[in-house]
Amino acid sequence: IRNSVAATAVALTVGISTSEIKIGLLNFKGVQRRFNKIFSYKGVNFYDDYAHHPTEIENVLDGVNKSFKNKKVTCIFQPHRVSRVNSLKNKFAKAFKNANKVVLCPIYKAGENIKVKFNYYDFAKSISKNSKVSVFLVENKVSLTKYLKNNIKSKEIVIGMGAGSISNWIRELPKFLK
Repeated sequence: IRNSVAATAVALTVGISTSEIKIGLLNFKGVQRRFNKIFSYKGVNFYDDYAHHPTEIENVLDGVNKSFKNKKVTCIFQPHRVSRVNSLKNKFAKAFKNANKVVLCPIYKAGENIKVKFNYYDFAKSISKNSKVSVFLVENKVSLTKYLKNNIKSKEIVIGMGAGSISNWIRELPKFLK
């Protein structure tokens, strides 16, 4: 509501008519990639979220736990940018404490080809230790699909998180999970 009022105030200030503002508000479909339900499979709901920073991840998982108290949470996380992951690895390591499982996908490099001292397996161990969560590594969407087929159970929520290709992976899963 506050965002609608603010958008209306700005629109009026720049000279947009009230009728055009009403049409715009009526046609607004909401923000995408913020805990959007994508599909259900075997009684498990799959969501997509843009969270790719430790603070965002922590906030989303905290909200999920508060809203779905009786559900286990599996977070499929695709880190974004080697430099970000490397500089924030200690914060990432603690960000998943409100998940039950983390499925760690390869880093989406976003065109970044830098050399830093970074070990992906140590990163996974650090998440497991500091967030007190089970961490599973997958190499690609094929191994992700295999993991999910063998490991998801009812009374569970699965959230794909990241700023890279993970959104497409989550949206393509229904055709591979059959």
